[in-house]
Amino acid sequence: MKNVHNGDYTDWKIGVTKDISGWVVALSYVDTNASGKCSGASTYQPYCFYSSLSDSNGTLQTSSHTKDAGNGIAIVSVSKSF
Repeated sequence: MKNVHNGDYTDWKIGVTKDISGWVVALSYVDTNASGKCSGASTYQPYCFYSSLSDSNGTLQTSSHTKDAGNGIAIVSVSKSF
């Protein structure tokens, strides 16, 4: 990523799947070595996403909630082929 000094990271995923009569159940854990510092950051953080940047008048909301995309997450899925 141009002009982003900390825009280098590795994503990884580990998981298991089980086929049960054509239904596939999967459990995975996805993580990264990216580390966003969302709270109190005074500069742009590429791994932080904001739930709300402005109100209906276009005024920047200082109480916006942030989500750090550098946090790991477990994922459960069920799919069916047909």
